[in-house]
Amino acid sequence: MIARIAALFVAMFLLFLFMFGPLIWLRIQNGIPLDAKGPDGEIWFLVLGGGIGAGAARLAHDIILRKFGRFSEMEIDRNWSGPEKN
Repeated sequence: MIARIAALFVAMFLLFLFMFGPLIWLRIQNGIPLDAKGPDGEIWFLVLGGGIGAGAARLAHDIILRKFGRFSEMEIDRNWSGPEKN
């Protein structure tokens, strides 16, 4: 149970880190205040960061559940895709 909760929090942290980290870094590097309107292409930082962050979140979730939760690969896949796949 603890491994599932830890995997969830680590996955969410990675997702938000990859989504908002580059966006905030861009604003700080360019001297744009966080509450001001940014450049037009700024939305792509969220889109690409969200995609990369989703992959990192899935990978971290799987690793934590396999190493610390001692779940099998089939159990983890069933959690993500549902019982009909397996």
